[in-house]
Amino acid sequence: MRKSVKFLMLVIGLFAMVNVPSLYAQEKMTGEDLTAIQEDFEKMQEVLVIDVRPEEQYDEGHITYAVNIPVDKLAKEMARIEEAYGKDFPIVVYCNSENMSKEAKQLLDDAGYKDVTIAEGVKDFEYTLVTYDNILLDEFLEALESDSERVVIDYQFEKDFNQRAVSDAILGDPEKMDPLLEQLPEDKATPIYNYCYVGVRSGLGSQIIKDAGYENVYNLIVGTSSDEFPAEEK
Repeated sequence: MRKSVKFLMLVIGLFAMVNVPSLYAQEKMTGEDLTAIQEDFEKMQEVLVIDVRPEEQYDEGHITYAVNIPVDKLAKEMARIEEAYGKDFPIVVYCNSENMSKEAKQLLDDAGYKDVTIAEGVKDFEYTLVTYDNILLDEFLEALESDSERVVIDYQFEKDFNQRAVSDAILGDPEKMDPLLEQLPEDKATPIYNYCYVGVRSGLGSQIIKDAGYENVYNLIVGTSSDEFPAEEK
C-alpha cells in the first residue's frame, strides 16, 4: 500500500513539473536586461522591440530602438512584422506596466510568433527614453516614393556615404550637428527621415533634431544593413 502511495505521489509530482511551463503565462525580461540589449551593437540587431502603448504615450518618450504598434492595431499590423522579420525572430513588447504587453504577447503567440517576451514597463523601470519615431523599412520606402517635402539624412561614415547612399540624402554626423541643422528647412513640420547602418548613429542625430524643435523626425532601425535598402552606388 505504501509503495502504491509513493508511486502515485511521484506520478503527480512529475505531472506537475511537466505542466509548470504551460501554467507560466508570461515570459518576463527585466529593464536591466532590455537596456543591456539596446546598448549592445550586436544584440540590438537581434531583437525587435515593440512599444504597444497608444501613439501619444509613445511620442512622450519611448525606449531607444522601439517601434510603436499600439495593441489595438497589432492584429492589422502583423503582416508587416512577418514580412520584415518572419515569425521566428525574437520580439520584446512593453507598455507602462504589463497589461497591454500581456494582451500583445497573447495576440502574437496566437498568430504563431515563436519568441515573444514581455519587458518591464516604463513606469516600473527607469529607462533612457527618446522622443523621435522609429520606423521599419516599408514606411521609409513609402516616404521616399510619396513625400516630396521630406528631407533624408544619411549618418554613415563619409567614406561609405561617398560609395552608396539614397540619391538625395544629405550627409550627417551625430557628433557635429550644428552644420547639419543649418541646412534644414525653417518649417519645423518638415518630415525628416534619418538612417545609417542599423539606426544607432541616426538615432543620436534624430534626437538632436527633435530637440531642435522639429516635429516629424523618423529614425530607420534597419538601414543600409538591409539587402532591400534603396541605396544607389555613386
